[in-house]
Amino acid sequence: MDMQNYMDAARMEGYDVRFTGIGMGFVTFGPVALTEAMDVDKAEAKLALIGMAIISDDVRKMLHQ
Repeated sequence: MDMQNYMDAARMEGYDVRFTGIGMGFVTFGPVALTEAMDVDKAEAKLALIGMAIISDDVRKMLHQ
């Protein structure tokens, strides 16, 4: 899987990156801002980490059923 797949997994759970329009953005969960404004690349990397955690949790659940 690549970074885009992890970001898609996070987006399916309600997380997203909201862009400020000046090359910066922040991670949100619904209407709640989770991070401060940062470079878009860093915000997308944080979103990918959230997606990675979601996927690993889903795999762990499947293995323990």
